[in-house]
Amino acid sequence: VHMDLGIYHLIQFMEVFKMKFWKRSILFISMFLFVYIALCFIFTPKTRTDKGGKQFYAGRGFEAEAKDTIEVVGLGNSDLYSGINPLELYRQYNITAYSCGIAKCSTAASYRLLRDILKKHQIKICLIETDFLYNRLGLAEYVQAFAKLQFLAAPFIYHSRWKNLTWKDFTQLPNLNDNYDPFKGFMYSSKVFDYKLTDYMGNIHDEALPIPNENIKYLDKIRKLCEKENIKILFIELPSPSSWSYAKSYGVKKYADKYNIDFIDYNVNPEYIHFDFNRDFRDKGNHLNVYGSIKVAKHLGKILLDYQVLTIHPNNSQFWQAELKMYEDRLKRDGIKVDNV
Repeated sequence: VHMDLGIYHLIQFMEVFKMKFWKRSILFISMFLFVYIALCFIFTPKTRTDKGGKQFYAGRGFEAEAKDTIEVVGLGNSDLYSGINPLELYRQYNITAYSCGIAKCSTAASYRLLRDILKKHQIKICLIETDFLYNRLGLAEYVQAFAKLQFLAAPFIYHSRWKNLTWKDFTQLPNLNDNYDPFKGFMYSSKVFDYKLTDYMGNIHDEALPIPNENIKYLDKIRKLCEKENIKILFIELPSPSSWSYAKSYGVKKYADKYNIDFIDYNVNPEYIHFDFNRDFRDKGNHLNVYGSIKVAKHLGKILLDYQVLTIHPNNSQFWQAELKMYEDRLKRDGIKVDNV
C-alpha cells in the first residue's frame, strides 16, 4: 500500500512538473518571439532613404510610379542597375524605362518581380541582363523569395543600423509602398576605376557553356509570360571582365537563337558603344559608372525605338521633368558633358 501511494504521489508530482514546464516554456517562447519581432521592426529600414533602405526595397521602385507609365523594364543583378540608366534613355529618346535589378539576383526572383510589375504597368519591352543567368541559386534566392518578409531577418541583415536608429524606428512600421527612386532603379556613380584590360573573354573557339537548368526553368517562365502579354524580350550583356566569357556568351546565344530573341553582347562588340575600359567602370571591371551607362543608353535607345512598340513622351510634357532636371543637375555638378562622353 505504501509503495502504491508513493508511486501515486510520484505520478502526481510528474504531472504537475510537466504542466509547469510547458507553461513556463510557452511563456518563455512567447516573450522571446515578442521581443524578437519588436527588434525586427526596429531594425528594418522604414523608407528607401534610411541606411539599408536601398537593399530592403531593392528592385521594387516601380511600385511608386504612376500606373501604366513604365514601358521598358530591366531584369537582372547589380550589373543591370549599374549600367542601364533610365533617365538617360528618357533624356535622349523619351523612353520610359525602369531598372529592376537586385544584387545577386536569381531568375526565380526576377520572374516573381515581373509578375508584380505587370500588375501595375503595361510593359512593351523586357530587357534581360544575362550575367545573372549563370548565378547559382543560394541563400539570396530564399531571401528574395520572401522579399516583403525580410524583416524576419532584420536584426541580422541590418544590425549595423543600431548607430543610426531614430525615434521613428521605434514608432513607425516599414512603408513598403514608399519605394520612390528618382533615378528609376539606376545606381548613379561618377567614380572611375582605371581597369587594365586583359584577354578576359577566353578563347573565341570555346564551346558554349549551358545555362544552369534551375535558371532555364525560370527563364522559360519569364519568356512564356512575356509571350502571353505580347512583350518583346531583348537579351543584353554589359561589359563585365570580372564574370563574362565567350563560353557564356555562346550559351546565351544558343538559347536566344532557339526562341528568336535578340541578343546584344557588349563584351563581344564593345565598339558598338565606344567603351573605354580605363574610364567606364566604377570598380574592378564589374560595374559600369555613369559614363559607361550613358554610352550604353546612346546605342540601346535606338534599338528599343526600332521595335516600334513604345509610346514616345515629348520633352515639353511634365512627364519625369523633375527627375530629369535632378539628373542633369547632378551631371553638371560632376562636370559631365554628355555629348563628350
